[in-house]
Amino acid sequence: MYRLFALPLVFLLGCPASVTAEGMDDGFGLGWSAVWFKYSSGEFDSEGITLSNVAGLCEKQTAAYEALEAFYDKLEDVDADDACSEIESETREFYGSWEALYFEGANYASGGPTDEMDDGDYELGDDAYFGVISYTNSPFEGVLDDFDPDEEIGEGCGIDDEEAEIEAEEWSIQDGELVIDTVNDEANVSGSVEGEMVQKGDEEGAFTASFTAAYCEIEIPDVFDY
Repeated sequence: MYRLFALPLVFLLGCPASVTAEGMDDGFGLGWSAVWFKYSSGEFDSEGITLSNVAGLCEKQTAAYEALEAFYDKLEDVDADDACSEIESETREFYGSWEALYFEGANYASGGPTDEMDDGDYELGDDAYFGVISYTNSPFEGVLDDFDPDEEIGEGCGIDDEEAEIEAEEWSIQDGELVIDTVNDEANVSGSVEGEMVQKGDEEGAFTASFTAAYCEIEIPDVFDY
């Protein structure tokens, strides 16, 4: 019974973004997430709009950075002889949170004005930028299969970092414009973007998107201080 009603619900509620990317062989997919990100760190702040076929993007990015900070916090206090067993929980949480973001078929379109987020028309490549990235592998899937709590931390607790190599296709959006219709401070921003998908200098197809992006602030931990 649930499955009969779940699919029509998608069309009744709609998605936060509508994306057409003709340069992608398999298309962009449904725009489950449209997020106005503001990233805050001790060094600088930045903001931009991200559209994705990954649902719950704000929550998943928040969880990923929290897991990153928890991992380094734990790493400060472990006994060197038992480090791998002591950080096992944090390690699994860390890899699991990033696996939820970066996997085969995860698509992201992101950009914004080069200056402050404000309503107006922005020419891409001049006073705004936008690009698309499509992940073609699941770099974190299975990485923890080799985790060994009895291994030495200097040996990576049995994990081979090379297994987590990210593979992706990228396009820049050129010869178009980003239009910001409304900006509601710390609430949402709505607008549209259109242009040509360009990869290695070649035009691959038209890109169009419309969105209402919800505000999401992310605190980036300064792990290099650990």
